[in-house]
Order: sequence, then structure tokens, then C-alpha cells
Amino acid sequence: MGLHVIESKLRIRSFLGANFAGIIAGCVDAFALSLSADQYFAYAVLGAFFLVFAGYVGGFSGAYAAAFWSWVRRGKLVDMSTDGVLMFFCYGSFLGFIAGLLFSDWTVVRYWTAGGAFMGGFLAGMMNTSSALLFELAVADDSPEQAHKDARRRRAHERLDPSEPRKSKTRKGGSGM
Repeated sequence: MGLHVIESKLRIRSFLGANFAGIIAGCVDAFALSLSADQYFAYAVLGAFFLVFAGYVGGFSGAYAAAFWSWVRRGKLVDMSTDGVLMFFCYGSFLGFIAGLLFSDWTVVRYWTAGGAFMGGFLAGMMNTSSALLFELAVADDSPEQAHKDARRRRAHERLDPSEPRKSKTRKGGSGM
């Protein structure tokens, strides 16, 4: 399994997680407003739409703000990388959802969730290569090579555990059969 497959899986998980947060936020809004069952679907779709739209707008505005800041400070533009935007606006949406549940009226939870997604995307866009590096680290952590390294590290730790008696490699006694 190549790294591009792992990257795609991580992007899909982030996107689905962010949409799930938007759907739940829309349902919480509908519940708080005591709406009928058919309006739950509309609020769930609107919650997911607000969240995805706000996350991508936040990512683009953060990337443009970083480019503008680089142009003002250094007089030149830097290369942009938006790999971490989707992952960060997923995290931001969950934080916005929790903040909306704790600190606001439940009728506006979807707006808090969308605001969290916007801030997560904006910060990822501003961090530029740092967010891309965190994305690459998450991909490397899911790779099969990393799993093999972790397994070897665990086995090495088990061999070096001083509380267990040392196992001898030579056979003592017996007939040899």
C-alpha cells in the first residue's frame, strides 16, 4: 500500500469526520428549536454545508493571509502547501461543536461548529508548511513500515525487561531429541 493511498484515506476520514460534526450540529439545532422530523434533514444538510464551506474559506483566506504577510515582510512570495487544511478544519469543527454545546444556546451550535472549522482552516493556511508537515507525519504514522518499526521496538523492549528471567539460547540437559 503506497503513501498516496494512506494520504487519501486520511483526507477521507477528515472530510467525513468534519461532515459528521456538521450533521450532528444541525440536528442539535433542530432539536433545540423543537422542529418536525422532516426539518431535521434540512438542518443536518445545512450544518454540514456551513461547516465545509467555512473550513475551505478559512483555509484559502489563511493561505492568502500568509502569502500577503510573506510579501510584506520579505518582499517575495513563498511556496504554499494546503495539505493540512482538511485535517485542521476537521479538528476545528469538533472543537467548535464542543464550544457551542458548552458556551451558547443550542440553537446556534452549527454556527459555532462552522466558526471552529473556519478557524482551524485559517490556522492551517497560516501555518502553511508546518500544517503540511503535521499531515505528512500523520501519514507516516499510519504507514505499514511504521507499524513494523513499532512492533520491533516493542519486541526489543520486551527482551530488555529486567523483571523477566533471561532465556538462554543454549539447551541445557536432555537427550537432544
